[in-house]
Amino acid sequence: MTGSSAADPAETLSTVSIRLCGRMRVEIAGREIGLRGRQARLVVAYLAWNRARPVSRDELVDLLWPRDAPASPDDVLTALLSKIRAALGPGTLEGRRELALALPEDAWIDVEAAHAELERAVAADEASDWAEVCRAGHDALDVTAAPFLLAHDH
Repeated sequence: MTGSSAADPAETLSTVSIRLCGRMRVEIAGREIGLRGRQARLVVAYLAWNRARPVSRDELVDLLWPRDAPASPDDVLTALLSKIRAALGPGTLEGRRELALALPEDAWIDVEAAHAELERAVAADEASDWAEVCRAGHDALDVTAAPFLLAHDH
């Protein structure tokens, strides 16, 4: 969980912030990126959640169409990825067969920030610093209080 802090990204110098809890939101350089369509948001969320590794096109096809894929899912996925690339801007979505978000080290992703707070709470627990355990727990809760991927059933 590199580059994460529970602090709100507006209070940090991060140029990229991604919220997966509540209404999904992507900001790059202070500008909210309009990801149109449920599938585009789902792909970006999945890539953000898995940012430590590249994601195959086959994995994305399974994510988007778990039961009934379109006649040519690769063509539909290609069109969807083109829309995402246009929305995110050049260089943000990398790869063709395996895809990944090219995010700066200081990118803020809410679930990563919450995980960092959990690690902080565990370390404080091991040190018997109960006030710090409480603070870290509240910070993690503040970040993740809204439902994960609100309005997505995948």
